[in-house]
Amino acid sequence: MRITATFWIIFGLLAFCVIVSFATTYATTHLDNQTIETIKTLAGAVFILVVGVPIMYIVFSGFFATVNEYATGIFEIFLDTNDKDIHVFTYHNDVNRKSRGGSSRLIQHYFMVADTGKSYYSVLFSHSTASRPGHGGYEGFDSFGKSVLQSEELKVKLAELSKKVGRNLDLGEMLRKGTDDQYPIGDHRALLIGQKENLYTTQLTVVYTDVDLNKTLWKNKI
Repeated sequence: MRITATFWIIFGLLAFCVIVSFATTYATTHLDNQTIETIKTLAGAVFILVVGVPIMYIVFSGFFATVNEYATGIFEIFLDTNDKDIHVFTYHNDVNRKSRGGSSRLIQHYFMVADTGKSYYSVLFSHSTASRPGHGGYEGFDSFGKSVLQSEELKVKLAELSKKVGRNLDLGEMLRKGTDDQYPIGDHRALLIGQKENLYTTQLTVVYTDVDLNKTLWKNKI
């Protein structure tokens, strides 16, 4: 079973309550009043650290989990036409005021330079996740191939990126996941999508490796 940050926070709070209960019982029968007052002062500070800090962590983690555009999942991964650099298409499910209380999905694009790991991020568009009656799929989204790869938004973003990078960018070969969950790039490189469980989200990471040396060259959070 995977132990998350939430488990440790709850476990710590319960342990603190047990310790305080035991210490209170012991103090009233074994210690003088001055010592008890000193313990009360120290207990107040410890309470803030043990109870207040985790509560603030939970509150702010929930807030940042909603405002950050971390990728919820991966659509597809492509090489650039130079057979080297990388295009990663992801999505982020969002439940907030952007869709007037409903849920929406951001369609995201990352361009990563293979030699350095430098990453360029952009949102292509967003759409509602409400189902289309009688048609299936979502409102504003038919399929990845039609709605993303053939979209005008992607053409615009690639043109903007081309100016930043200093060469023409376009999609090349689509990478296929191997049996070891890696995306092979030629004979000597590979991508791996790592996952880290946070309190409210699963943080995805693109890991670029040298297969021959079994060495991580760079990592990018997405």
